Amino acid sequence: MVEKFVEKPDADRAQEYFDGKSHGWNAGMFLWKGETFLKECQAQQPDLASFIERFPLSKEHQGAYLEEAFPALSKISVDFAIMEHAESVVAAIAEFDWDDVGSWTAMPAHLGKDETENTLKGKVVSLDSSNNIVIAGKRTVALCGVKDLVVIETDDAVLVCHRDDVEKIKQLQLPQELK
Repeated sequence: MVEKFVEKPDADRAQEYFDGKSHGWNAGMFLWKGETFLKECQAQQPDLASFIERFPLSKEHQGAYLEEAFPALSKISVDFAIMEHAESVVAAIAEFDWDDVGSWTAMPAHLGKDETENTLKGKVVSLDSSNNIVIAGKRTVALCGVKDLVVIETDDAVLVCHRDDVEKIKQLQLPQELK
């Protein structure tokens, strides 16, 4: 049984936990029964619980429901939203290699790099460019004389940022006129 779940402790507390050697580290993998998760949502995140309870069973209505209801939910990880205050948490000890591919900068370890240190997926052409991460969807992405960028092209958007600023993506907000 877990005494307390602490998501992202400050550096001093993390060092204390590490030095104490009696703490586990969360790999971000959770298993629960649906009714258990819903009960925790009802207690801690009523808006999320309501979203789940009203979710249509009919596939034909799910897309519209997601477009209408999902944007109104607060964007908070399950770690902060549920786990830190969960009534009952049990942890399993597991030893295996793990890479949390939660960031674009983790992609080179999985997709590899070319001779100029670029990680490329999809239709990408490159000239005098290095150390970039590019994921192209339907369109061709062309790089010319750039380095250290992350470029992600999807059906509805293109992200371009410096590798060092990839975590700032969460701070981006779409202006109302573009929604």
